Amino acid sequence: MVLFSYGACVRLFQLAGRYWTEIDGACAWAGFDPLDYGLTRFLNLILSWARDHTHPDQWESVEAEIFSPLLRPGQDADSVDPSVAAEEMALFAAFASQSKVLGG
Repeated sequence: MVLFSYGACVRLFQLAGRYWTEIDGACAWAGFDPLDYGLTRFLNLILSWARDHTHPDQWESVEAEIFSPLLRPGQDADSVDPSVAAEEMALFAAFASQSKVLGG
C-alpha cells in the first residue's frame, strides 16, 4: 500500500480531473465505478492509470513530480519551517486515520 502525501493527493486529484473522461470510460469499460472506491484505492487507481499512460522513459520524472513536496511559487523545498512540516504531517495523519474509519 502506498501512503500518499498531501501534495501527491493534490496532484493525483488534478490528474483525475484533467483526464476524468478517459479514466471513467476505461473503468466503465472494465465494469466498475471508480467512485465506489475508498480514497487510498482511488488514488492507487489514478497513479496506475498515469503510469500506464506515460512513456516508460518518462515515468521516473512524472512519478517524482507527483510525489514532490507541494510548494508555493518561488518557495524552496528546504526553506519549509520544521514546525509547519510537523503540523501538516499531523493534520494529514489525522485525515488518513479518519479516512480509514470512513472506508478509505
